Amino acid sequence: MVAVTYTVAFHEVEARPVEVLCAVAPGLPSFQIFGLANKAVSEARERVRAALDALSIALPSKRITVNLSPADMPKEGSHFDLPIAVALLCALGMIPQEEIGACVFMGELALGGGLLQVAGCLPAVLHHLTGQNLLEPAQPGEVTGGQSAKDLSDVKGQERAKRALEIAGARRHHMLMVGPPGSGKSMLAAHLPGLLPPLSQGEALETSMIHSLVGLLDEGRISRERLFREPHTTASMAAIIGGGRSAKPGEISLAHNGVLFMDEFPEFPRHVLETLRQPIETGEVMVARANTHVKYPSRFMLIAAAKPCRCGYLSDPARACARAPDCGADYLGRIPGLLLNRFDLRVDVTPVAYSDLKLPCDSAPSAEVPLRITAARTRQSERYAKIPRCMVNADAEGAVLQTFATPNADGQALLI
Repeated sequence: MVAVTYTVAFHEVEARPVEVLCAVAPGLPSFQIFGLANKAVSEARERVRAALDALSIALPSKRITVNLSPADMPKEGSHFDLPIAVALLCALGMIPQEEIGACVFMGELALGGGLLQVAGCLPAVLHHLTGQNLLEPAQPGEVTGGQSAKDLSDVKGQERAKRALEIAGARRHHMLMVGPPGSGKSMLAAHLPGLLPPLSQGEALETSMIHSLVGLLDEGRISRERLFREPHTTASMAAIIGGGRSAKPGEISLAHNGVLFMDEFPEFPRHVLETLRQPIETGEVMVARANTHVKYPSRFMLIAAAKPCRCGYLSDPARACARAPDCGADYLGRIPGLLLNRFDLRVDVTPVAYSDLKLPCDSAPSAEVPLRITAARTRQSERYAKIPRCMVNADAEGAVLQTFATPNADGQALLI
């Protein structure tokens, strides 16, 4: 008998249907899996054997053949365990075929017979499929909890930088902060995700699909928090852009719909910085390998921080080195010019004097900033409602700019 179950294989961020066909036939005892499966999928036969044995289900001394169709599409991941086990049980006559034809199965089997992080799920599923004990459908609901947003009032001084941060967050503009060590560049960037509105349903699902490919979902939960990714300067191109043996998404895709903060920006390898230009322009990145080409979304907000020179004290005559000011031009010259032009905002973050730390805050209360950013993004979403792939001002280009951002006579005179 040949049994059929259904699962999915992931290509880029798409889930493509896969047929799992299992045949049990007379012959020498064996358990083989075909269909361009990687090592994690091939190891499923041992996990399935151990899980069924824990449930007191003995495999017959026959030839068991599992084929994952289409056979020419690569299959990766341990989520093939459950569909293989269900197909095998159906081929043995323990589960009726008509009960599994309209289901898609995904799950990694534990050696004790359950699904990882969901103890006892496999026996419950078997009772459901045989009609002995039906499971109630899960009720939809919002995910709550998570990290609390940081209060912008914790940042003393830097009123101009905070205003620039609000403008960048409202319109998803890329921003470069230049200032000496200790001026608050990293602290300002860390506060940005808490100022942004939560992810929409579509954005949360899209972002979670990317994170599921690299196993970053917390117990499988979908979150509406804006992600904050902070790669180190020693990160490789594969870590930033994506790649590796399985062409996995990199930091620019993991920061999709969120914030990518790159501190000590000139210290990153130049070839890594040069590859950022295309994803910034198109909102997606193509990871090319010898055997595959994978496209991932990468619509992120880039916040970069840099010192004015290698030592960072170019503007301090008492502490600057003997090569000033040439050292500053050489250091910031490490940033490719074409990439530097992609920053809509550049802010000089000057040091805050100790005597200024006790001065009253000039900006509005921190609770008002997220409300203003949300209101600004709402106006932009209404403005570009009929324009595909355009949600905020940073997405507007070409004819869209001519329609919504043509300057009047006074504006043209100012630009001239």
